[in-house]
Amino acid sequence: MQTLSLLQEKIPLLKDYKPSSLEGKQTENCKKILEIPKATICLCYGVSTKAYFLATSHLSNPEARLIFLEDSLDELLLFSQDPQAKMIIEHPQVSFEFLSKPSGLESTFREILWKYLLQTVCFVTTKDCPFAQNLFAYMQEGVHFTFSDYSDFGKKVLENVTKNLTSLSKVCKLDDAKNSFKNVPAFIVGGGPSLDQDAPILDRNKGIIFSGGSTLAILKQKGITPHFAATIDKEAPHHIFSKADLKNPTFLFQLRANPQNVKLGKKPPILAPSNGGYPLEDFMTDGLDLSSSSKDYGWNVSTFLCAVAAEMGCSPIILVGQDLCHDSAKAYAENLAIRKEQINFCKTKDRHGEEVITQRDWLFARDWFCQFARKHPGVLQNGTSRGLAFEGIARFEGLNPFPKKIDDLVASMTKNLPRYPVEEKPLGIVASTARLKKLVKEGLASLEALYEKQAPVPHEFFTLIEEELFYAKHIGPMWALFGTMILEQGDKKPHTKALQQLLFIEELANLLPPEDWKGL
Repeated sequence: MQTLSLLQEKIPLLKDYKPSSLEGKQTENCKKILEIPKATICLCYGVSTKAYFLATSHLSNPEARLIFLEDSLDELLLFSQDPQAKMIIEHPQVSFEFLSKPSGLESTFREILWKYLLQTVCFVTTKDCPFAQNLFAYMQEGVHFTFSDYSDFGKKVLENVTKNLTSLSKVCKLDDAKNSFKNVPAFIVGGGPSLDQDAPILDRNKGIIFSGGSTLAILKQKGITPHFAATIDKEAPHHIFSKADLKNPTFLFQLRANPQNVKLGKKPPILAPSNGGYPLEDFMTDGLDLSSSSKDYGWNVSTFLCAVAAEMGCSPIILVGQDLCHDSAKAYAENLAIRKEQINFCKTKDRHGEEVITQRDWLFARDWFCQFARKHPGVLQNGTSRGLAFEGIARFEGLNPFPKKIDDLVASMTKNLPRYPVEEKPLGIVASTARLKKLVKEGLASLEALYEKQAPVPHEFFTLIEEELFYAKHIGPMWALFGTMILEQGDKKPHTKALQQLLFIEELANLLPPEDWKGL
């Protein structure tokens, strides 16, 4: 009973759980684990004494952790009866997570992967559950890909946001275009190799043509002008984007986009909401009366445009040029050359079962399209003749000319959209960063005095800092993301932890020079 009490402290749900009968039962967790990969953090789906003993060599590292995930209270009770269970439960580097909901595995993976982002994390299972293994691998890639957006602590995004806000005079808002094209077909055009043969599908009399990023340069070579052109990438190559014909299309953009590309639009651009990853960006747009609720725009400019077309009421939405894999040595139509990091490449199977080279973000985009199709039955169609398969998305079988002239519909909508002035307003950002720098300087001096006296760090030590605007809207969220990883590298003493946090705040308070914030 003592062992069970120890486990109940870890899993409170066990305290009130009364199984029908465990008499004669044995744990159903199979013993198929052959080895545990070398990693600092090991997740084991299914409680198992064998998994513990396989992990003991890793646990000799004081930073290592073994985390058991279990979705069966019966299995936990049976485990508590094992003679070795007490030793395992009491081990300081072993913890237990109970998955009370079917979605618990996904949310637990996400939480642990973010928490131990800079450490090696492996996953093993005692259960016959290939789904869990695949889900972990997928989420691990997704977390690392998302993290890359924050690798500079948001410097590039905030730099782009401020430059775009201070260089534009007027913008339209995507919210005002909602349902403007109810049941008007739309083409979402990517730059995959299949576009070389599928381009004839793109008929301006049959549907609204949406495209963005580097694909715009490809369409210019083919003599195709989209109705809407988009840029959302913070580092989209300007030398390629500048080759596009942007005189006629209406421009869609996010504030995080490369300002050099945003300037190329000739019509008042339509501002789309953020993806919600940067609270300071949302604070600035709200302060300038440009705010809209953040949306899920997926992984790239094509998923962004698909979400935009749906918001505008378009149906059906046809994917064209969305190969999402390389064709032989070619990744884009018209042999467009875009440098990609090899580390982002991986292998998968195309719709015919042939092995092809793809990219992590392309796989995430494919999955986003499939999820979109499930949420919007009958809306999405695939007009891409080659490339990856899209589960649950119907093949495009053709369209008749739309009864109304689509060019006129688009022109009328864009002409009647309200224009919002982008005016510089004193939002207090510059003043807040200046105060933060002063508070950090005072905090470092105070911390040194506390250390010399061996006095404890008071709970309210960071109160004034945390109340500052720039901390609350940017540094705080970044500390929530990076703080655990940074503190893991120190000696865990309170004074060291406080010092690491102060130095982090100091670095981010100097993220952009005051002149970059201009009137903000």
